[in-house]
Amino acid sequence: MNDAERETLYQRWQEKKFNGQAFCNAETIKKCRKISDANFEYFVEYQDYCINTIHMDMKSYKPRRSKIIDFLISDFMKDINIESITQEIVENYFMSYLRKERDNTYNSRYSYIKAFFDYHAEKIANKIEFEGLRLKKSEVNESALFVRSPLSAKQIALCMDEYKNDLKKLYIFEMFYYTQFTKEDLKNITYSDFDDVGVKSPAIVP
Repeated sequence: MNDAERETLYQRWQEKKFNGQAFCNAETIKKCRKISDANFEYFVEYQDYCINTIHMDMKSYKPRRSKIIDFLISDFMKDINIESITQEIVENYFMSYLRKERDNTYNSRYSYIKAFFDYHAEKIANKIEFEGLRLKKSEVNESALFVRSPLSAKQIALCMDEYKNDLKKLYIFEMFYYTQFTKEDLKNITYSDFDDVGVKSPAIVP
């Protein structure tokens, strides 16, 4: 599907009414434009299946669509096509949300994205195992969800690349990660805390 065809499709989505509701708003279209051409084909095919084959209503489909789009435009999917995705990419994506989402939100994300992969399973070169990524109720509590856990090398590289042009944010990230400071620790930093390492410049001290 070329750019002109995609724009025509977006226009139809914005004009379409489904069960009395707008099918797609401008914000969703803006996100869809970030999906790669190859992955957009997979997205459209699955959307057609949800709406026209199993007749999902918009109340059920909208949150599903939102989570799938978030996955397809995430940093973990940069330059990655669905057919060549690896287990590591999927696990890193879910781990990034495990640390910041509560159990029901996280498990909804898991269910929606797993259903997307299940639908396309025959086209994906690598078998993706989802079973170990779902949180069981017996395993879920607030402390478990927000426990500190190490980032992968790829996640660290992504964070550092994100902040490379903002030295203050890069410095905060490095201090937070490498020293295991809490947010409260960071808020209470003073110049005297850095005498031993010679950090004096107000330009890089938060």
